[in-house]
Amino acid sequence: MEKLIVVFQIVVLAAIASVGCTETEFSQKPPRTVKQEVNSGKVDILFVVDNSGSMYVEQTKMAAAFPTLVHGLDIAGLDYRIGITTTDVTSSLNPQKSLGGLEKGALQDGRLIKFGNGKLYLDNTDYDNGNIQGLFASRIQRQETLDCEAAGFVESKCPSGDERGIYAALKTVDRNEGKFFRTGSHIAFIFLTDEDVRGKGLAAFNIPGYPSSLLPTRGDYPATLIEYVLGRLGDTHTMSAHAIVTDTAQCRSQQVGQNNNSYIDANIGYFYMEMTNPSSPARVSQETLSQIAKGKLMVGTVGSICSANYTTQAGNIKNVVNQASFRHVAVQDLECVPESGTFQMDYIPAGISWSFSASQNQIVFSPALQAHQKAKFSYLCQ
Repeated sequence: MEKLIVVFQIVVLAAIASVGCTETEFSQKPPRTVKQEVNSGKVDILFVVDNSGSMYVEQTKMAAAFPTLVHGLDIAGLDYRIGITTTDVTSSLNPQKSLGGLEKGALQDGRLIKFGNGKLYLDNTDYDNGNIQGLFASRIQRQETLDCEAAGFVESKCPSGDERGIYAALKTVDRNEGKFFRTGSHIAFIFLTDEDVRGKGLAAFNIPGYPSSLLPTRGDYPATLIEYVLGRLGDTHTMSAHAIVTDTAQCRSQQVGQNNNSYIDANIGYFYMEMTNPSSPARVSQETLSQIAKGKLMVGTVGSICSANYTTQAGNIKNVVNQASFRHVAVQDLECVPESGTFQMDYIPAGISWSFSASQNQIVFSPALQAHQKAKFSYLCQ
């Protein structure tokens, strides 16, 4: 009997060991193939549009100027993506409203607005199909803005007047829907608004009795957005910011009270203008924005929201983006440490050599890839 018990125990233990081994085998995920391409002409452009009441005219002018921008990008041969979000961010003082749903752009909280073709961003294929201008115009012109104006600026029927463009852009970076921001791209933020951050920007701190709940928070500062890009997306990017804003006292006087709306204040957009200038103070520290950005913030452009049209502004933005995007690429990060023996360089220009830095998990090009050059490679990730 003892022998039978011992034999039975051995059989049971063997069965358990066998089952355990099988479960381990089934729990292992098969390696995935990563196909990666690097070039010096990638640019991801985010429009942050003020969708509050009084902005429909300015949205329409931006729609009309868009061909100048996108045609210039296409002629330059850039690999571009263009997305749109709004300045509307929910808070305890700005609860969600029923303004037609998110497809209308109500309270986007940094979400990318879906275009009429179902995509979260426009790219070169939309230009090739010949419908990119119409797709952009139908989303940069906000229906909730038009509805607000038609309703006489009744607060319950309007998006928030608490414009927080920089914080909204930060939320877009955090979400990175559809992997909109790509490794190694130049990121261009384009702000279109007639107010400073949270209406009065830094000036609010000097107003006696001003509600603390309406003061700019750290999330509203340019330096915080820059820090977030580097921390969330990595330091392979360069950045630029472009502000089409109330830029002078004269423009402010022109904008205040437009459309017979006494609520329109049209404050000068100092926060947004600061972000276009790398030498601006970071304000969250003793550094400049350039130092916060580790030298990766390029000089942007400032345009007047009071201009009769925005063609000049669009052309200036195009020039900066073209120049920034065609930087030389010497190093490219990989998504993982490739499985042994699986890395394959599928294409590399003549005269360019490469090496793999295992400690940094990077491909190093020598000499650096120049404008219009690209490399393609693939590998397995566990």
